[in-house]
Amino acid sequence: MSNAHPRRVLYVENGIGYGGAVICLRHLVRNLDRSKYVPLVVTGRNSTEYRTIPDDAPWKPIRDQIWDVSRAKTIVSSTLWIRKVPGLPTLLNQVVARADDVVNFVPFFIRLLWTAWRFHTDLVHANNEPLCNRAALLVGKVLRVPVVCHVRGSQSGSMMMRWLYKIPRHFISVSHWIAEGIKAVGVSTEKITVVYDGIALDQLDIHADGGRFRR
Repeated sequence: MSNAHPRRVLYVENGIGYGGAVICLRHLVRNLDRSKYVPLVVTGRNSTEYRTIPDDAPWKPIRDQIWDVSRAKTIVSSTLWIRKVPGLPTLLNQVVARADDVVNFVPFFIRLLWTAWRFHTDLVHANNEPLCNRAALLVGKVLRVPVVCHVRGSQSGSMMMRWLYKIPRHFISVSHWIAEGIKAVGVSTEKITVVYDGIALDQLDIHADGGRFRR
């Protein structure tokens, strides 16, 4: 891999909020060899914490929640008369899910696809499991570039999940327990690499008194 042609990696973080997944992603892009890799981080959120990502790598926020789906689901599950009508909660949840696709998913996918195409992406790195990052997987499929999925949680879900797990070329699992869950949905061992999340040792105070905390 020559210095003249570094690989362009699109990192897509589409989690529910700023937490461990984003922090670990920032550790990764901060320490990339820039002579070999050119990163672009895309997030679905842009709150105060996210706005510090450019300290580590180029960043582009693409809003993934135009309509608050969770509020609609809460109304369906908590409204007494809806729960009393047989089959109605299931029907309304399906309506909410399809509305989510139209209002939230499709616009996010189109903007992500445009961003990936303009960036001349060589690799898509989905920073979460395939189901919540399906837009990143489909972008890779449309552009015919490999997708790596960084899986951080359990793999229980719908039949769509099994189909989505067929798309990535490789999986990074944060533990062997997570890796076993990935295998359970039909992924071969050869496509999984276990990489533990790192720790920013430069921010660790090894002289701190831990006695009070342990007590």
